[in-house]
Amino acid sequence: MGCEKRGWLNSNESEGIRSELFADLNINRLAVISPYTEELNGLITAYFEEKGFQDPLARGLGVQRNIDIAELPEDAAYNLTMNTFKEDPGIDGFYITCPRWRTASSIARLEKETGKPVVTTVQSTVWSALNTLKIKEPITDYGQLLS
Repeated sequence: MGCEKRGWLNSNESEGIRSELFADLNINRLAVISPYTEELNGLITAYFEEKGFQDPLARGLGVQRNIDIAELPEDAAYNLTMNTFKEDPGIDGFYITCPRWRTASSIARLEKETGKPVVTTVQSTVWSALNTLKIKEPITDYGQLLS
Protein backbone atom coordinates (compact mmCIF):
# COMPACT_ATOMS: atom_id res chain seq x y z
CA MET A 1 0.00 0.00 0.00
CA GLY A 2 1.25 3.53 -0.84
CA CYS A 3 1.08 4.73 2.76
CA GLU A 4 0.45 2.88 6.01
CA LYS A 5 -3.23 3.36 6.88
CA ARG A 6 -2.99 4.88 10.32
CA GLY A 7 0.22 6.69 9.42
CA TRP A 8 -1.56 8.76 6.76
CA LEU A 9 -4.14 9.99 9.21
CA ASN A 10 -1.67 10.71 12.02
CA SER A 11 0.94 12.41 9.85
CA ASN A 12 -1.54 14.60 8.02
CA GLU A 13 -3.25 15.74 11.21
CA SER A 14 0.13 16.95 12.46
CA GLU A 15 1.09 18.47 9.10
CA GLY A 16 -1.74 20.95 9.16
CA ILE A 17 -4.47 19.19 7.21
CA ARG A 18 -7.05 20.75 9.45
CA SER A 19 -10.54 22.02 8.92
CA GLU A 20 -9.50 25.65 9.35
CA LEU A 21 -7.17 25.43 6.37
CA PHE A 22 -10.04 24.49 4.08
CA ALA A 23 -12.44 26.85 5.86
CA ASP A 24 -10.09 29.74 5.06
CA LEU A 25 -10.63 28.85 1.39
CA ASN A 26 -14.42 28.37 1.76
CA ILE A 27 -14.21 24.68 0.88
CA ASN A 28 -17.17 22.66 2.15
CA ARG A 29 -17.31 20.02 -0.57
CA LEU A 30 -13.85 18.61 -1.13
CA ALA A 31 -12.39 16.38 -3.82
CA VAL A 32 -9.38 14.36 -2.70
CA ILE A 33 -6.97 13.58 -5.53
CA SER A 34 -4.42 10.89 -4.75
CA PRO A 35 -2.06 8.35 -6.22
CA TYR A 36 -3.47 5.80 -3.72
CA THR A 37 -5.74 2.77 -3.86
CA GLU A 38 -9.52 2.89 -3.32
CA GLU A 39 -9.03 1.34 0.11
CA LEU A 40 -6.78 4.16 1.33
CA ASN A 41 -8.95 6.76 -0.40
CA GLY A 42 -11.87 5.39 1.63
CA LEU A 43 -9.96 6.09 4.85
CA ILE A 44 -9.12 9.60 3.67
CA THR A 45 -12.74 10.28 2.73
CA ALA A 46 -13.94 8.99 6.12
CA TYR A 47 -11.43 11.31 7.83
CA PHE A 48 -12.80 14.35 6.01
CA GLU A 49 -16.41 13.29 6.65
CA GLU A 50 -15.58 13.16 10.38
CA LYS A 51 -14.21 16.70 10.05
CA GLY A 52 -17.59 17.86 8.71
CA PHE A 53 -17.04 18.02 4.96
CA GLN A 54 -20.10 17.47 2.79
CA ASP A 55 -19.88 14.25 0.78
CA PRO A 56 -16.13 14.34 0.05
CA LEU A 57 -15.16 12.77 -3.24
CA ALA A 58 -11.93 10.79 -3.71
CA ARG A 59 -10.22 9.79 -6.93
CA GLY A 60 -6.94 7.91 -7.08
CA LEU A 61 -4.57 6.15 -9.41
CA GLY A 62 -4.36 2.88 -7.48
CA VAL A 63 -0.62 3.02 -6.81
CA GLN A 64 0.35 0.54 -4.10
CA ARG A 65 4.06 1.17 -3.55
CA ASN A 66 5.57 4.50 -2.44
CA ILE A 67 8.50 4.09 -4.79
CA ASP A 68 6.10 4.03 -7.74
CA ILE A 69 4.53 7.37 -6.80
CA ALA A 70 7.75 9.26 -7.56
CA GLU A 71 7.78 7.66 -11.00
CA LEU A 72 4.35 8.98 -12.01
CA PRO A 73 4.35 11.47 -14.90
CA GLU A 74 4.51 15.09 -13.77
CA ASP A 75 1.06 15.77 -15.24
CA ALA A 76 -0.64 12.81 -13.50
CA ALA A 77 -2.07 14.92 -10.66
CA TYR A 78 -3.16 17.64 -13.09
CA ASN A 79 -4.93 15.14 -15.35
CA LEU A 80 -6.71 13.35 -12.51
CA THR A 81 -7.82 16.66 -10.98
CA MET A 82 -9.18 17.95 -14.30
CA ASN A 83 -11.04 14.68 -14.92
CA THR A 84 -12.55 14.90 -11.43
CA PHE A 85 -13.56 18.52 -12.03
CA LYS A 86 -15.29 17.54 -15.29
CA GLU A 87 -17.05 14.72 -13.46
CA ASP A 88 -18.28 16.98 -10.65
CA PRO A 89 -17.85 20.75 -11.20
CA GLY A 90 -19.82 21.38 -7.96
CA ILE A 91 -16.75 20.61 -5.88
CA ASP A 92 -15.62 23.63 -3.83
CA GLY A 93 -11.92 22.76 -3.94
CA PHE A 94 -9.30 20.05 -4.30
CA TYR A 95 -6.87 18.41 -1.92
CA ILE A 96 -4.02 16.65 -3.75
CA THR A 97 -2.49 14.31 -1.22
CA CYS A 98 0.90 12.62 -0.87
CA PRO A 99 4.19 14.46 -0.34
CA ARG A 100 6.04 12.16 -2.79
CA TRP A 101 3.78 13.20 -5.66
CA ARG A 102 5.10 16.02 -7.82
CA THR A 103 2.27 18.56 -7.74
CA ALA A 104 3.70 22.05 -7.16
CA SER A 105 3.92 22.93 -10.84
CA SER A 106 0.20 22.17 -11.32
CA ILE A 107 -1.34 24.24 -8.53
CA ALA A 108 -1.67 27.64 -10.21
CA ARG A 109 -2.73 26.12 -13.54
CA LEU A 110 -5.41 23.99 -11.89
CA GLU A 111 -6.77 26.94 -9.93
CA LYS A 112 -6.92 29.04 -13.08
CA GLU A 113 -8.61 26.36 -15.18
CA THR A 114 -11.12 25.17 -12.56
CA GLY A 115 -11.71 28.41 -10.68
CA LYS A 116 -11.36 26.35 -7.48
CA PRO A 117 -8.71 26.38 -4.74
CA VAL A 118 -6.15 23.58 -4.79
CA VAL A 119 -4.33 22.39 -1.67
CA THR A 120 -1.48 19.88 -1.70
CA THR A 121 0.16 18.01 1.16
CA VAL A 122 3.45 19.89 0.90
CA GLN A 123 1.75 23.23 0.38
CA SER A 124 -0.42 22.67 3.49
CA THR A 125 2.65 21.76 5.52
CA VAL A 126 4.26 25.06 4.50
CA TRP A 127 1.01 26.88 5.32
CA SER A 128 0.94 25.29 8.78
CA ALA A 129 4.57 26.20 9.48
CA LEU A 130 4.07 29.78 8.33
CA ASN A 131 0.94 30.13 10.47
CA THR A 132 2.73 28.71 13.50
CA LEU A 133 5.54 31.22 12.99
CA LYS A 134 2.99 34.00 12.29
CA ILE A 135 4.56 34.74 8.90
CA LYS A 136 1.98 36.38 6.64
CA GLU A 137 4.06 37.24 3.57
CA PRO A 138 2.44 35.82 0.42
CA ILE A 139 4.14 33.21 -1.74
CA THR A 140 3.10 33.56 -5.36
CA ASP A 141 2.54 30.87 -7.99
CA TYR A 142 1.68 28.16 -5.43
CA GLY A 143 -2.04 28.70 -5.14
CA GLN A 144 -4.53 30.70 -3.13
CA LEU A 145 -3.53 29.06 0.13
CA LEU A 146 -0.09 30.63 0.18
CA SER A 147 -0.83 33.88 -1.68
